[in-house]
Amino acid sequence: MRVIDDLNALAGSEEVDFRIRFTLNYARNNLRGDLSLPQLARVNNISHWHCCRLFARGVGLSPARCIKLLRLKAAADLLIESTMSVKEIAAAVGINNQSHFVRDFQAVFGCSPRNYRIQHRKLDCRRQRSREDAKFRQ
Repeated sequence: MRVIDDLNALAGSEEVDFRIRFTLNYARNNLRGDLSLPQLARVNNISHWHCCRLFARGVGLSPARCIKLLRLKAAADLLIESTMSVKEIAAAVGINNQSHFVRDFQAVFGCSPRNYRIQHRKLDCRRQRSREDAKFRQ
């Protein structure tokens, strides 16, 4: 999860090559679209090879890995904030194969999307109750 937070920080960091920032922001805004290496290179007007080299040097990950992590983070946010099914969420973030989505999600977050939703909604309920209790005590 730390890697995903680092990617979000990189997207706004002035220290990172502007093409990486542009690519990360482009990807975040086009999760459902074509985010293949040729497309990412095309939007930056650079070669595939140069795109890979920029990411390896600037982020330490391949462009494909960065895109996958951005999609999974967006899916994690949707699991907490929406009532969409896991299949709908996978499609909404541009992952068309639900079994791949579940496998990749579990590898990154350590639990299935369903369990992630359950755990984080319980946590949000506890936070909400503690805020209400604090207001009541004042």
